[in-house]
Amino acid sequence: MILPNDLVRVRTARRYGLALRLVLMHFPELQTDAPSSKKQKLKHKYEFKEKWLRGREWLQYSSGAMTCVACKSFGGKGVWAGSGCTSIRSDAIKLHEDDAAHAAAVKLWRADLAKPEAEKEKAQILLWMDQLNKDGIAGMIKRLKLVYHLVIKNRPLSDYADQLKLQIDHMESPHLALSEALTNVQYSSHRFPEEASQCIADHVWSLQLAQLRASPFLGLMSDESTDVANVKQFIIFLWFLVNNEPVTVVGAIIPLPNGTAATMAEATLTFLDENELSLQKFTGLAMDGASVNLGANEGTRLPAALAC
Repeated sequence: MILPNDLVRVRTARRYGLALRLVLMHFPELQTDAPSSKKQKLKHKYEFKEKWLRGREWLQYSSGAMTCVACKSFGGKGVWAGSGCTSIRSDAIKLHEDDAAHAAAVKLWRADLAKPEAEKEKAQILLWMDQLNKDGIAGMIKRLKLVYHLVIKNRPLSDYADQLKLQIDHMESPHLALSEALTNVQYSSHRFPEEASQCIADHVWSLQLAQLRASPFLGLMSDESTDVANVKQFIIFLWFLVNNEPVTVVGAIIPLPNGTAATMAEATLTFLDENELSLQKFTGLAMDGASVNLGANEGTRLPAALAC
């Protein structure tokens, strides 16, 4: 028979091992004052340190998680681009920082930050366009048509807001009120017609440029306005064939630092190069009798400068 005093001695002797555990199963009251053989581990508390943000403008910390703005913005994968990294340690940041995909995302993110505001606004318009539903798209098309009408009628773009209000309030044009489709975004500010007209111009030019590149022959006509005291600019017209019929379009209006033949020739060649128009296709060149074209005062004619 095993007495309680014997059990206490058995309990304090580690060499009994399994026998000790079996005995204690039958006398649980003996476990109350027993010294524990396990050491309690102190939990180390990890906290986010502000100094980790130095030189890491992409790093964000919120609600116990660290995220990467660059990876979230440019298709990154994993917790850094999703719910966030909850291992609040400097070595976790360093591990992510050394990742090649993160480095590529940071490069794209910094390049995007450096873009001009106008370019960012155009990108935002394109993003909004993707989010529009069918009614919203119809409303946007009507707004673009209104801008286009002002442009072709040579009306000031400042008329846009009043024309839009007239259409919505008094003519009950369908789809123009976009509050439901775009959550109160109405595209009625003075900036919208300026951006919209530029988008329309870019689209029209892209269509014309495709026809210019496909044409077997091209012609160029130019004129300058360098005689005005505060304005020096150069306009280029282009001829091309569409179904064997000649068509003339405005190519560009180019600001100039001065009115010399060499400067205008360089501006022309740069324009052709940027738009991938081969100089070998040009069969005609037309201009007026200004001295810069004839070489009366400059000593160098524009046609000769282009030929060089």
